[in-house]
Amino acid sequence: MAEPQYFPDLECIGNLQWSGVKAGSTITGTLRVQNIGDPTSELYWNIDSYPDWGTWTFDPDHGDALTPEDGGTTVDVTIVAPPDKNTEFTGEVKVINANDPSDYKIIPVKLETPRNKALYINILERILEKFPNAFPLLKIILGI
Repeated sequence: MAEPQYFPDLECIGNLQWSGVKAGSTITGTLRVQNIGDPTSELYWNIDSYPDWGTWTFDPDHGDALTPEDGGTTVDVTIVAPPDKNTEFTGEVKVINANDPSDYKIIPVKLETPRNKALYINILERILEKFPNAFPLLKIILGI
């Protein structure tokens, strides 16, 4: 007896990648969940998992009876970035078909917080205070 053929119903599209995010700030993004199954089929889906860094909110975080004819659902994603500066955070958001957990999509996530520029300026100022004759040498090294 032949195995039944599997056809996924869930499609999920989105780009959750940010750089230059101020630590602790709130950022937003979107995902699009669609039913790509047979006409008039109903998809029940939910957000199964997401990274454990930051504070995440999904609106909506699940959907009921989504048909291909509905065209899809836009999910608004809000994240409060972690307080860590100069850090790259990665992970994934997993969206599953609630009636068939083997039917899922993974959306990669990446968030980068910038270095604290004031810290580097402060260090440079201290070096120049201690070594005032280093400025001409520094100009030569940097080509300015």
